[in-house]
Amino acid sequence: GEMSISTMATSAGHGGGTSMMTAVTAPSAPALVPVPGLGLGGALEGAQRTVSMRHVVDSCLVRMHGELGALLQQGPTMGDAERKHALHLNLHSARQQLLRLVALVQWAPKARALAECVDHDKVLDKAARHARMLQAAVDDMFAAHVDRAGGFNPMFDVQTAAEVLETGNYKDLPLAIERIRPPEKL
Repeated sequence: GEMSISTMATSAGHGGGTSMMTAVTAPSAPALVPVPGLGLGGALEGAQRTVSMRHVVDSCLVRMHGELGALLQQGPTMGDAERKHALHLNLHSARQQLLRLVALVQWAPKARALAECVDHDKVLDKAARHARMLQAAVDDMFAAHVDRAGGFNPMFDVQTAAEVLETGNYKDLPLAIERIRPPEKL
């Protein structure tokens, strides 16, 4: 499959010609090009109608041919320097449009992979789902920790406790600890 390519005609600042800007938007089976500003309305408001790559190339070539024909018709009424300048601007505009078309045609096979990488909705949905799953896992682990900690009762040494209560001391206490204990008051 090939990809969709968005095209937009803009007028050049000098010479009155138009240039064409292109950008890939989404993959599709044939080489189709969304045309900005042609929303479908209804549930798909903001969607772009697509046209084939052939239509984009044909319309660009027809537009360049028409601009050159109009320039040639105006040629006899212009002075020599003015005609050369107008031809120069027209050739520059045509060259820019053809370079954009070449770049578009060469870049077209790569657009599907790019569109899959840049599909913002899917990426954001996956990231949000991943974050929710991680948060749920952390919450479950903490709940298990709390349940585990509350499930154990401290082990009591009843025999030693009775001995300490009867004698007032613990006979098995190591001598090193006895030496560290502060001396009794007089």
